Amino acid sequence: MPTDVFSDPRRSTPPGAVEEPRAESAARTALKLLLAGQQPAEDGAYGDFFPIIMLLAHLLASDGPVAVRRQYALLREHNPNLARLMDGKTAYAGELSAPEDAPGEAPAYTRASTGVDWNKDRRPERRSGEAQAAQPSGAPLFAGLCPPLPESAQIAPEVGADACAWLDDYLAYSHRWSPLAYDDFHEAVAIWLLSTVAAHRVLVPFGGQQYTPLFIALVARTSLYAKSTTARIAKRTLRAAGLDWLLLPDESTPQKMIQEMAGNRLTEDYENLPDEMRERLRLGLAMAGQRGWFYD
Repeated sequence: MPTDVFSDPRRSTPPGAVEEPRAESAARTALKLLLAGQQPAEDGAYGDFFPIIMLLAHLLASDGPVAVRRQYALLREHNPNLARLMDGKTAYAGELSAPEDAPGEAPAYTRASTGVDWNKDRRPERRSGEAQAAQPSGAPLFAGLCPPLPESAQIAPEVGADACAWLDDYLAYSHRWSPLAYDDFHEAVAIWLLSTVAAHRVLVPFGGQQYTPLFIALVARTSLYAKSTTARIAKRTLRAAGLDWLLLPDESTPQKMIQEMAGNRLTEDYENLPDEMRERLRLGLAMAGQRGWFYD
């Protein structure tokens, strides 16, 4: 029986083919369920297809399966990776097919039934630019929910390989101590760390003076992707380097934050503080307006 997006998602790997990553298998299963009008597990490990699956799951809950299929068709048109995934044509298993549906058996997906390995797709040895450079030209790792840039506006992914030795080392370190984190969180936090240390002292003369202020939000379901753990590694790195005075207090009112960044007041007990604490306050006052901030 020919397979399509409404077929039973169970399949077998063709002889001689390498088994595809389980995240891709789980993503294909979840997408087939959504197209059939069923909700997949929200906490599945869907790899780079997670945003698409969550978008369609929300759409199914709010507007129904017809809206899901309409949105899926639009996404598939502009995302070659999504099309290859659903056609069963991947770099891992060639062309895949599903077995004939079992009578009376509806497609079902749970994290337990598929045996998703949460660490299967972790890349502890990832180097800056490496994941993108490994993808074929014109097929980014995750084409996203909007059309890709025209070729004239695209930069060759391999240009970023080995661009920053410190970043490569930090990513390996962060992966080691926060192995369950979403992969891109490591790099986002590392760039935040660099921006904090730069403290408005690094600029690019490009249409004026362009500095490095960043506002980065780590957004994911709680407890599943180690957001806080990954960010704490960066805070500990700052502390070990003796630079944690660059951080503002984690929690404060807007008025208190402005007062801290104005740098025009000392604590009333300054003279009674230990020398180390007074030195930290002195450094903080000297660069009061160039501070980093972490809020959980």
